[in-house]
Amino acid sequence: MNEGPEVLIHNGFLSIIYSASGVWTDDYCLGQLRFIGSDPMDPHAWQKADDPLFEKTAHVFTPGHCSFITSASGQDYLVYHAAIHQGAGTMRNIRMQPFTWTATGDPVFGHPITPGIPVAFT
Repeated sequence: MNEGPEVLIHNGFLSIIYSASGVWTDDYCLGQLRFIGSDPMDPHAWQKADDPLFEKTAHVFTPGHCSFITSASGQDYLVYHAAIHQGAGTMRNIRMQPFTWTATGDPVFGHPITPGIPVAFT
């Protein structure tokens, strides 16, 4: 299942970040479609990432369904939800963490944060 698309544009590069797998599973994650063509309505103009951009860890499960914000200083943040524990299904909480970019315009989200780790706005 793919759902919850969010558009990301950075330095002229366009991507769609989406949630993948079943939200009720521990494997819910974020995937990426990267625009590589000239017509966004052409299915061949999009390249799907082979692997998730953001996925579970040994301590964080079901990270997905995201939004993006930028602070006044220009720091980009990923806002998402994750399960409150393994096997929690749709019992989730909201999390936020900074992210960076590659030189080719792809987001680098890192790993989902463990609850209780504060995130300071810069």
